[in-house]
Amino acid sequence: MHNYSLLIDCPDSYLDILRVFFCFLEKNWKTRNCTIYVSTQSKEIEHPDNVVFIKCGENKNCTERSLLALDYIQTKYIITIDCDDFIYYSVNNQRIDDLVDFMNSNNIKYVQIWRLKNKEQRKYKTAFKGLYFCNKKARYSKSLMANIWNKDEYINLFSSSKLDGWTLEGKWLKECFESEPGFYNDYCYCDYDPLNILHAVSKGCWIRKAYRKIIKAGIDKTMLSERKKLGFFYTFKFNLSMFLFNHVSSKTFLRIKRLSGNKEKYTTNY
Repeated sequence: MHNYSLLIDCPDSYLDILRVFFCFLEKNWKTRNCTIYVSTQSKEIEHPDNVVFIKCGENKNCTERSLLALDYIQTKYIITIDCDDFIYYSVNNQRIDDLVDFMNSNNIKYVQIWRLKNKEQRKYKTAFKGLYFCNKKARYSKSLMANIWNKDEYINLFSSSKLDGWTLEGKWLKECFESEPGFYNDYCYCDYDPLNILHAVSKGCWIRKAYRKIIKAGIDKTMLSERKKLGFFYTFKFNLSMFLFNHVSSKTFLRIKRLSGNKEKYTTNY
């Protein structure tokens, strides 16, 4: 039995993006071994087999919707990704199964599966090839980007915090900046991306580089026409941020992030 499910939060205003997500899902992960749960506000769209929509109502943030969705999920582990993280290449089921089996055997509560170009995250090796204990001093040592969670850990963490997900992520970044050296013994980082994710949207707009890749993959442009492409200024800012993210130390990156905005707020609301 494959003891995991996929959980995607998608506010109603992002359902046009979810349609594109489903195109890549059917193309690159048709042999998936899990049920996919989508938490929305009040709507659903046509969807592939083994997809379950959970309508959570208005006036709830992404974390609140996810917690409601977890009431319907019986598996011990959940893979959480955003609806704008497209599965761009074929997925190897065995790689995911192996990760989940290792988590189960070693009481690992969290594995970050969105691969970052971050050497600092590859400092504390585990017994599993390509898997490292999360470095407390590496930026996004804990994040919401794309992860495998022990479901109970997710519930305990978000239910007790009383914070929305993005505010909590900002708190984690602050902890990273202020932490002493060391690692989390039950949180891990995977140095490859088993879902082959293409991040497609920023500030509600198509990221231009991702847009070109989506078209190259054969997606009809009419499916993308409801949403604008990211403006040139924000594209420059996004690319600069990614360059700094991948080429400077965590300490330097976080100092720049603090100097460029509110010193207590590291991320924006969703």
